[in-house]
Amino acid sequence: MSLLFAGCEHDEGVQTHIFVPKVTQEESGNCYKIGGLKMIRWANLIQSHREQKPVIEQFHMNTAQKNERIYANIPKGFLEDKDPIWEVFGGIQNIFSIPISAMIAATTELSLEHERAKCLKKEQEANVETPSEEVIEALKAQSALE
Repeated sequence: MSLLFAGCEHDEGVQTHIFVPKVTQEESGNCYKIGGLKMIRWANLIQSHREQKPVIEQFHMNTAQKNERIYANIPKGFLEDKDPIWEVFGGIQNIFSIPISAMIAATTELSLEHERAKCLKKEQEANVETPSEEVIEALKAQSALE
């Protein structure tokens, strides 16, 4: 994916739009909920990665856990005041970045779903209660992936 952004050496406020999985934190606070794809600016993804890096390193997270953490904490706003790309050329890179990042995000979403199912299973084992419909669906999705 770095080839897509080769012309964007500056990492703050880039106008390049990309797709990432839409990840939100559950009410319980332990697991993440995956809900399709969303389009963001590349700079916001970089900022989220920078902000979450200390936590990721501290807890030695696997790739799916890192992605969940980064995608769930993408900042709002567009950082337009720090944009290094001249306005006239601002959208050219989107011709390439949008379709390619959509394909990458769609494949990444599978590993996030698998991680979510593992998290829900751990939660269920800890609670030892009857599983909710959402937990049952996540477990079915996990067994379908395997």
